[in-house]
Amino acid sequence: MYRVLRGTVRISTMRVDGLEMVYALLGPGECLGASSLIDGDRMPQTAEALDDVRLQVLSSAAFSKLRERHRVFDDALLRLLSSRLRMLSAHMANAVLADPPNRVALRLLEVAHVAPDGGLHVSITQAALALLTGASRQTVNKVLKQLERKGLIRLTYRRIELRNIDKLKRMAEII
Repeated sequence: MYRVLRGTVRISTMRVDGLEMVYALLGPGECLGASSLIDGDRMPQTAEALDDVRLQVLSSAAFSKLRERHRVFDDALLRLLSSRLRMLSAHMANAVLADPPNRVALRLLEVAHVAPDGGLHVSITQAALALLTGASRQTVNKVLKQLERKGLIRLTYRRIELRNIDKLKRMAEII
């Protein structure tokens, strides 16, 4: 299992024809690879460092010892897996039921991080956001411009500032 200490890790899967789907962008404090240590199966996703990433590695033996000796670790593991299941369920519902603006709002909220100025920012390209939402880059660009006109976000080079979190949350809630 790996815990991200610094940087961003993209979790994705790709078809043989090159079409890619991005599941998540993981940042500091988030973990990946736990499922394989629990059941021994491999995951069909790829993990890719998007910038200067530093990881903490937990071996299979250390993982098993922690689970045996520390109930709090097992509880945290269950919360992690429940959170991921909840996220994937929301993405599935979002992919089937939501319009592009709803999908963009949901993903912006998921990948936002607190900037030094205290605001919430998203530091990814529109092409990467398109992969996260399952929409074309052109569609994402159009949606982002609509959100900016409504005052919900502010666009700058390779960064999106979230300006109205409550309205974005309402947009993202489709079920």
